[in-house]
Amino acid sequence: MLEILSDEVKQGNKSTNQFKASSFNRVSNAINEQLGMDCSSKLVENHLKTIRNTCSTIQTLLNKSGLGWVDNLKMITVSPKVYAVHIQALPNHDKFINKKIEIFDEISLVCGNDWARGVCAKSFEDIDFDSFSEKDNDNDLEGPSIEKDMQATEASQIKASRKRKRSFEM
Repeated sequence: MLEILSDEVKQGNKSTNQFKASSFNRVSNAINEQLGMDCSSKLVENHLKTIRNTCSTIQTLLNKSGLGWVDNLKMITVSPKVYAVHIQALPNHDKFINKKIEIFDEISLVCGNDWARGVCAKSFEDIDFDSFSEKDNDNDLEGPSIEKDMQATEASQIKASRKRKRSFEM
């Protein structure tokens, strides 16, 4: 199923987050031919939801501190201490940690491998503040000048003093 869906992605039969109906029909027909069973496109669509949940769990694990990914083994690795703590909190993640995920490439292709991994992220230390100067900024700004702002402030102060005072304020 994943092989056919990954072919559909490569052919462009997937929009931003959904496959076309013809893709589900193609998968169901292939399953019917290979396995000789009655498989509908709705069943394929439901199984894809299960695959997306699996992919979401894998991505959640990859974003956790203390867990790593070994690309050549296609495995989420973790130290024994962190494993014990994590599995105690979330026992359903046991099937993904320290076990080979052979179909990870197909899953990530079908589910839309569009998660931020932080590879190109910059911290405040990485940003070059020296190239940023105040003089360049003043010339680039458009809009009212400081003098106009001062005049507007003075006008608002005058209006504030013209308000009628209440009897208890006198």
